[in-house]
Amino acid sequence: MKKSLFALGILGLAACQSEPEAGAIAFTATVDTLEIDALRCYAVNYEVWGSPSDTVGTSLAVRGILTAGAVTDSNKAVDYLPAGDTLRGSFYYLSVPVTAGPAELELNVTKIDQP
Repeated sequence: MKKSLFALGILGLAACQSEPEAGAIAFTATVDTLEIDALRCYAVNYEVWGSPSDTVGTSLAVRGILTAGAVTDSNKAVDYLPAGDTLRGSFYYLSVPVTAGPAELELNVTKIDQP
C-alpha cells in the first residue's frame, strides 16, 4: 500500500477532461501506474459519456498516445456507446516503464460514421 501511495505521490494523478461543445463527445481520462511482478508501467482509465438527448447509440474510436521520456506508445479501441450511457475503458502501456519519466497523455475520442 505504501508503495502505491508513494508512486502516486511522485507521479500525481494526471487528468484531462474535455469541455464538450454542441455535438462534441464528453470524456475524462486519468493516468495511473500498474505493477505486474517486477514491471512497473503506466495505465490510462477513461470514461466517455453519451448525451441524454441522444436517441441512438454511437460507434466510437478512442486513441491514446502516452509519452514518458523518450518512450512513446499508442493504443486504440473501437466500441459502441449506447444513447445516454457511459463507456469505461483502460489502456495498458506495458512498453512504457515508469522509470522512463513522467507521462504525458494525448487522448482522442471520435465518432465513427456509419454508412
